[in-house]
Amino acid sequence: MDDYGTGYNSGKVLLNLKSHYLKIDKEIVRQIYLDESKQKMVQSIVTYGHQQNIQIIAEGVETLEEMKTLVELDVDLLQGYLLGKPQKSPARISDDVLSQLLSLKSDKK
Repeated sequence: MDDYGTGYNSGKVLLNLKSHYLKIDKEIVRQIYLDESKQKMVQSIVTYGHQQNIQIIAEGVETLEEMKTLVELDVDLLQGYLLGKPQKSPARISDDVLSQLLSLKSDKK
């Protein structure tokens, strides 16, 4: 399911859908580190998704602060300009971003 949280997709749709992935819209992700309501919403989505064996993707990740918050909230996959611009084939993320991401993941253990 794409763009969850934009109005096109609701909780009712989520209950009836058998999906392996749920992508949280960039409007929810944007400056999530400053907004406790967004953080609580994403935490609820992650908890429900994981109970249903759904992997959670956050789109629109543009800052290290957003990445850190989403990792702390246990989002499974991240997508956005911080990690790489849209391309025809996958690109390597920068060493700095990769190092920070790996550090965040190891801190959670």
